Amino acid sequence: MKTLGNKSLSTVIAITLNVVWWIEWAVAAGFLILLAVAGHIRGGYVLQLPVTFSETTISTVRSISSNFPGGHINATDGILSLQIQANSPNIILLLFGYGLIFASINIITYQLKIIFSNFKKNLPFNELNINRIRNIAIVLIAYSVVQWLYVVLVNVILSSNLKWGHMDLTYNFSVSYALMGLMLIIVAEIFKIGLSLEEEKQLTI
Repeated sequence: MKTLGNKSLSTVIAITLNVVWWIEWAVAAGFLILLAVAGHIRGGYVLQLPVTFSETTISTVRSISSNFPGGHINATDGILSLQIQANSPNIILLLFGYGLIFASINIITYQLKIIFSNFKKNLPFNELNINRIRNIAIVLIAYSVVQWLYVVLVNVILSSNLKWGHMDLTYNFSVSYALMGLMLIIVAEIFKIGLSLEEEKQLTI
């Protein structure tokens, strides 16, 4: 199967991304309905927060054989479940948090959908593709920064309101999204060089 043009791999990917894009909107609408129904029926939500903390032993594993040593299960991360009320401030915060995640995913999917639509038209090197790759990079880097700020804010709130005993919350930041964003900026520059070479070739012809 060819890579570019009609009836190519790019066509299949473009169609798949278009379907995924609409599915994302359907999932978002379904989530909003479930959020409203759950808040009305139960009067609250179970908020699950990923947390990282100083290493602690959560269990001792005893050996059943004299030839095999026992051990300890140590943990440095987990999920904290909190029961929160379905009041206006909490609902707004939930909508903002999940809305930010949905917007990031949806924007990236849309940009990829347009990029592969251009690939389907046998237009890999054009200014729009370059700008859309840069848009994806900006979204990934911005999401990484917001994620870092979110970790700091959540840790401050949890440390101020909960008693942790012998554990201390730690700040665990992931740089994967930022690195992906930087790599895409490099890819955009490569596409820019490709566009310049193609324009020079057309002028020569």
